[in-house]
Amino acid sequence: MKNKILSTAALLFVLAGCNTEENPYAPVGGDPIAIQSSVQEVVLEQSRDNETAVTFTWNKGFEYNDNVKVTYCFKIDVADNNFETATELEVLGDDVFEKTYTVEQLNDLCLEQWNITPGEPVRLEAKVIARHTADKFIMPQVATVAFDVKTYELTSSPLYIIGDAITVDGRPIGWNPSNALRMTEEVLSRIYSIKCDFTPGEYLFLRSNTSLDPAYGKGNDKAIELYEQNAVRLVMEREQSYTVRVNVKKGTLDLIYHPQYDNIYMVGDATPNGWTIEDATPLVWTENTGEFVYEGPLKTGELKFAAGEASWDVPFYMSVTAGQEDLTVTSVMFVPPGGPDNKWKITEAGNYRITLDIDKLKIKFEKL
Repeated sequence: MKNKILSTAALLFVLAGCNTEENPYAPVGGDPIAIQSSVQEVVLEQSRDNETAVTFTWNKGFEYNDNVKVTYCFKIDVADNNFETATELEVLGDDVFEKTYTVEQLNDLCLEQWNITPGEPVRLEAKVIARHTADKFIMPQVATVAFDVKTYELTSSPLYIIGDAITVDGRPIGWNPSNALRMTEEVLSRIYSIKCDFTPGEYLFLRSNTSLDPAYGKGNDKAIELYEQNAVRLVMEREQSYTVRVNVKKGTLDLIYHPQYDNIYMVGDATPNGWTIEDATPLVWTENTGEFVYEGPLKTGELKFAAGEASWDVPFYMSVTAGQEDLTVTSVMFVPPGGPDNKWKITEAGNYRITLDIDKLKIKFEKL
């Protein structure tokens, strides 16, 4: 039966070849593209980081006349995931027929691309795509292959942040290593994060809280790099709160801005939960901005916004004038406890989108 299927496929290919003059975009030779993995299963070991873990190879696929150019592309993902979390598509060119990963590269991919727990097994799937370039669309050739990987465990290794740019309760922690703040280890010995209040000054990342050496400081080709001694200090030029996230393996540093308050709550008889402050409606923070957003129903009535906590004992963001019915007015007032009680007034019930920017003291009401 198998031979019969192959014979039928061969006959169809011959017929396609006979029509090449009529169809200059039809294949003129070759076989369907196929990809192979050098291993069906691989156990990764940290001591062999620089060795090859797996090599993928593929054939040329169907061949075409000169009016059709073929380019090979590659990506990899967790198996049976429809390549929805795949690595970024690599365009390899027209004469590349293999892709190799070292032990370290493959282990890092599993941990950082797909958040595989160190030491856990995972089934991966690789895909090669032969793209065609012509003056008409030609369906690309695609082939996949799956294989099993067991990642290696990583040891925990702390990282600290230190410097006169870091403040706790409004005071800089300075340069005494014992005052350094320990960061959260998101991926063991790789990725760390912490939320910090900054003031203008300098800072470093330490491997221990007993010495300023070694330390990660300002890099040349990367955002940060490791110095055994006298690290070049990183500089903060403004007073802000940030979530600091570093990948010491890749040498990357990300600062995610936080406004003065991490949480904003909406209260009032115009809101879904009325004047019950414990049930005040939270707004959703737009990361790296001062904006908080609510989208949903409002009733006729009044509203205002609690800063930081769902409590009557906190500052509020309020209208500049009492009973503000004109929702095109964008000005906002920050009111400490005991200040005036100016509220916005909703005169038409419906679904709204509210965007409150606590940095710019601006608000926008949009009726949906």
